Amino acid sequence: MSFVRKTKGATSSSSSSAPGPQSRGTRVCPTGGPPIISTGCADLDRVIGGGLPLGTLSVFAEDGWTHHAALFLKYFVSEAVAAGQSVGVVRHEHQQYADAGDFLLRRMSKSDAVKEEEAEQAEIAAARDATKLRIAWQYEKYAKSARGRGPETGAHPGRLALGKGGASPGSKGPWCHDHDIRKAPSAEDVRRMLEAPGGEGGEHVFQETWTIRSGGGAVAQIVEAVRAFSAQICKRPGEVGRLVIPSLGDATWDMEADAVVNALSVIRSIAQQDPRIAVAVSVPLRVMRPSDAKQIMYVSDACFSLAAVEDTSSLAVLSADAKTVSGAMEIVRLPKFGSVRSSLPDVRSYVVRNRRRRLALEVFDVDPDAEAGGADGDAPLTTDW
Repeated sequence: MSFVRKTKGATSSSSSSAPGPQSRGTRVCPTGGPPIISTGCADLDRVIGGGLPLGTLSVFAEDGWTHHAALFLKYFVSEAVAAGQSVGVVRHEHQQYADAGDFLLRRMSKSDAVKEEEAEQAEIAAARDATKLRIAWQYEKYAKSARGRGPETGAHPGRLALGKGGASPGSKGPWCHDHDIRKAPSAEDVRRMLEAPGGEGGEHVFQETWTIRSGGGAVAQIVEAVRAFSAQICKRPGEVGRLVIPSLGDATWDMEADAVVNALSVIRSIAQQDPRIAVAVSVPLRVMRPSDAKQIMYVSDACFSLAAVEDTSSLAVLSADAKTVSGAMEIVRLPKFGSVRSSLPDVRSYVVRNRRRRLALEVFDVDPDAEAGGADGDAPLTTDW
């Protein structure tokens, strides 16, 4: 075996059991598909209809200029730990990540989360008052010209009534916990989160890390690791597992694009055969040829394209509260089977904002003062995100 495997957590019996509606951190899919899990980011849950089905592969496409893909993987892992679910990490030997602890975000207490929500809403209200926003018809005008998308028409069909404080059936905790992106957790915080999932004590979080070695057939090692993780989850009755692979295909991995496509295709097949696991992978699509990027996007069940925003782009110049804009996200693909949605949402492109201690996904709001300046020719604008 050419990869190194590191395991932490309690062992379990060898019996197998698929997750039911009472499994920790899951919801029943309203369309009758596999159970749904939270992505860990409340706004991402909201825009995709409630969460991701188990048995799926999600790809977060990186452009090489933002850290958002890594943050979404951290949200994904942090929510698993908060819900008491199992976690697996597949990493290359030259990557900085050592194990699941490196993907954890600090978890906010309920009182801190309430205070943060109040402070955030106050900042948003102040920004709206300062710029006198008019958003509905202006969003349609600029978003259509930039991305060819229509305006948001309201609640998405099939959206789960979640809310940030909604509880997950079969558990005492919330559906999506509040995670703090501003300050990294200390070693003691990590130990406490892994030993007491959800802050309620109980069994330690099961975690396992596979380190892929150079020169040993990366695809075969990755597939073997994913199969091993799936087998471990099968041994834990009613368990749910989440597996992450960071920056697959970048220079560290030394893999050709067709090898990345092959690996993702097999990973997706393994996930679809096991409704106990969900896999999230970040891939540097923006540095690949368009044909390779398209293949990688469509070999996944869900794909989210994340990009930096140029200072001269209309998204940056015309956006309200521009100082909080940190990027853009496009929903490229959502699961076809077991999804809470029957189709992609009406709005597929969102502004990514740094809202104090969290990432927020919002519809493009136009600042009328910036719009007037652009119309008068004071600032040359581009529509590239």
